[in-house]
Amino acid sequence: MTHRILPTYHDHRVLEMAKDRLMLEEFLVRESNLSVRDEYDRNALYWSIKHRHQHNVKMLLKYDISLMVTNDTHALFHTILSNDIEIFMHIFALTDIDINIRDTNGSTLIMQAIQARSINITRYLINQGADLYLEDNHGKTASDYIQECEHQDLYNLLYYRIVYEKSQVA
Repeated sequence: MTHRILPTYHDHRVLEMAKDRLMLEEFLVRESNLSVRDEYDRNALYWSIKHRHQHNVKMLLKYDISLMVTNDTHALFHTILSNDIEIFMHIFALTDIDINIRDTNGSTLIMQAIQARSINITRYLINQGADLYLEDNHGKTASDYIQECEHQDLYNLLYYRIVYEKSQVA
């Protein structure tokens, strides 16, 4: 017979500390079950990213917290919403994630970065080799997203990258 291990006070304390923007202590994180989630299925990494708390993000990643910050949201997509390039780059560098990872709608990281009007994350993804021609579940590419967001600097960034790529083929 299998016994279910119930979360301890310390497990919930890590989650509550992340929610409250408190700095996590390594001994507490090391001894806790980091798979504990709140009533909306969000883990401590979700809250650390939301509050842009770099120390907590690094601490939680060091102890292998799940990158699925909710049942259907990867940490990188959540970081785009927080528009924090430093945390985004840290998570991306520490993990072996495909640059063209998709969310439940088939959107790639670059599509989401464009939609969030995050020029720094968009630039980073372009420089890392994100595929600009992939389509989401509705047949839209990064170019379609850029047209919809009407952000001139993002438009120029993407346009000149496409022109550059086409010149390399010719």
